[in-house]
Order: sequence, then C-alpha cells, then structure tokens
Amino acid sequence: MIAQADSSSSECEDIIIEGGTLLSMVDGQLPLQDVSIAIRGESIADIRVRDPEKPRPRNAQVLDARETIIMPGWSMPMVTPP
Repeated sequence: MIAQADSSSSECEDIIIEGGTLLSMVDGQLPLQDVSIAIRGESIADIRVRDPEKPRPRNAQVLDARETIIMPGWSMPMVTPP
C-alpha cells in the first residue's frame, strides 16, 4: 500500500482507477505500474499495486486505465486518438 486515507468511514469507494502507471511527481520515487486507486467522494482513499484477486468494493465505478499514465494535478493535458 502506498497511501490510505482514514478508513473509519463505512462508505464504499465511489471510483476505482485500475491498471495504469502512476507518476507521483515526487523526486526520486519511481513510477508504480499496474496500480489501483480508490476515490471516495472528492478524496483519494487508497493507492496500491493492483491485486486481481482482491474483490472490488461494491457499487464502485471502475475505470480501466491500462496503457495510460496517471499523474496528480493534471486534467487531460493532451488526448491523442488511437
């Protein structure tokens, strides 16, 4: 696990972003491949290397991020069609 918010809430994650490569933008930290990022409300609840055997939270919207780069602070800076 890389980071986790307070897990005392019983709410399920709203969005799960799976399979991308995470660039943390922290100097010296290597990119993490095949990550799973859980977002609850407007906050990141959990970041970890994806475990295909771990069940996803119920009622979560899952976004397939395979073959993409996930970076903080950017909102689609460039989109190139396949």
